[in-house]
Amino acid sequence: MKNGKVKRGTWNNIENHKIYANWLGETLGYKNMDDWYKISVTLIYDNYGRGLIDKYRNSPLMFLKSVFPDVEWLPWKFSSTPNGYWKNIENHKIYAKWLGETLGYKNMDDWYEITNTIIIDNYGSGLLSHKYKGSPLMFMKSVFPDVEWLPWKFSSTPNGYWDNIENHKIYANWLGETLGYKNIDDWYEISVTLIYDNHGWGLLVDKYNSCPLMFMKGVFPNVEWLPWKFGQTQKGYWDNIENHKIYANWLGETLGYKNMDDWYKITQTLIRDNHGGG
Repeated sequence: MKNGKVKRGTWNNIENHKIYANWLGETLGYKNMDDWYKISVTLIYDNYGRGLIDKYRNSPLMFLKSVFPDVEWLPWKFSSTPNGYWKNIENHKIYAKWLGETLGYKNMDDWYEITNTIIIDNYGSGLLSHKYKGSPLMFMKSVFPDVEWLPWKFSSTPNGYWDNIENHKIYANWLGETLGYKNIDDWYEISVTLIYDNHGWGLLVDKYNSCPLMFMKGVFPNVEWLPWKFGQTQKGYWDNIENHKIYANWLGETLGYKNMDDWYKITQTLIRDNHGGG
């Protein structure tokens, strides 16, 4: 090199590429191979490598693959992913495989732990933002299309997912199957805790004021739900005397009472045994 110019023909010899790479690494203070992920076209330009990088179509990745062929370079770890790299869905899958191994995921259910932040912290920011609108669920559906992903099992349900009542019903059907419910009456066993423990916290809090009865009315609107049959009656329900009368009418029918004299048979035990303890 003379006066900042490289001698003509220097870059025609691959050995000179390697010599330059060794010199560049020392100049930039790189101590190990991972340091090379900091490299950029600008750094190479600024260090007399313009003519060289032109031979690699201005791709630092191509340059490194050539001068360090024994290293498995990960394109996403560079400050700038190679142009067009994320246009190929196969590269999304390669990244996902690496990410799962990096995170120690052993089975598909482990992927429900994935978050926007985890992907960004593992060099997937460009992929997630440009190809999947920042949605881990969309990413999962793309790279693992044969898996039936359940949106509510992710740590963060996709934006707007619970705004659609049909999604409430889909969740309810899954929840019923998960809990082993066989008929509508089984739903009287539902509780805030059961819903929370089965990934429905966001739905119940945001859309139903943490009230299982309201949830039931929302997803099964054609059922005449009896509030007193739930494990915990809706807060404030018994503050209204009209609800006492509704319960009394139902209780009389349930016990087969035909006239007012039949009510002399009523006992505390009968009331408690028929969901009137509260």
